Amino acid sequence: MIGVLAYFIGMGTGGLAFSRYMVPVIPVACALMGTLATAPRLARMAGETIGRAILTCGLLGLLATPLYRSIRQDVLLARTDSRTLARAWVLDHVPPGATVARVGARASFTWVQLPVSPIGTDPRGPSSPETLPSPWYTVVNAARLSEVARTPGVPLYVMTQEHPLRVYAHLDPDDRRALERDAELLWEISPFRQDGPPPVYEKPDAYFLPFARFEGVSRPGPAIRIFRMP
Repeated sequence: MIGVLAYFIGMGTGGLAFSRYMVPVIPVACALMGTLATAPRLARMAGETIGRAILTCGLLGLLATPLYRSIRQDVLLARTDSRTLARAWVLDHVPPGATVARVGARASFTWVQLPVSPIGTDPRGPSSPETLPSPWYTVVNAARLSEVARTPGVPLYVMTQEHPLRVYAHLDPDDRRALERDAELLWEISPFRQDGPPPVYEKPDAYFLPFARFEGVSRPGPAIRIFRMP
């Protein structure tokens, strides 16, 4: 118990805490439960039919919520992430050599991953026929739409990401209105259900999957829209 108390004190002094920080406490909690199970009063209860029923109900009550949440998360994780579907759509519909601007994705590990071309290299040329994937794109990452520069003659597509985890996926309202007004919406996907309750996320973490109110989402990932600029 002293070790657990020291762990909580150390964790509590930090400015940021994640739910996964509780994982090291699980073995200690299991050992504590095993010790309690050997207590004389519990041992006597376990020897009686009514006592076993009470202990079984208590154990099921302790396990019900975490078991339910684990199953619901596993069901959602078995479905394709919205970013994977967005990548597949780009590869199928955006012409090679186009510029794809990722706007609203605030961290590299939340981006939709796309094959890119090194600056100054044409993968269609004879000098490097095998070094680059096909199709390929010039990918631009920007916090605001105004930061995206256009190359004359090169098609420009804008991919936006939005999510309640605004630190990792957030589109400025002015940019959203500008895109809806001036650009052509080609494709969109949203993991959120209109008829479900707002899901509960761990706000500090870029984990696009809720840990409560699972009825509000259909798959992992942020809401994504892809526009073609005129």
